[in-house]
Amino acid sequence: MQITLEDELYQWVTKEIKALRFGSYSHAINYALKQLKNESEKS
Repeated sequence: MQITLEDELYQWVTKEIKALRFGSYSHAINYALKQLKNESEKS
C-alpha cells in the first residue's frame, strides 16, 4: 500500500517521529485512523 500526504502533514509526522511520539509513519497513520474511527463511532 502507498499513500500520499500533504507536505505540511508529512513534515509534522516526520517531526513527531524524530521526537519519538511515533515509531514510524505506519504507526502514526494507524494511530490517526484509530482516533478517527473512535470519534465516528461515538456519533
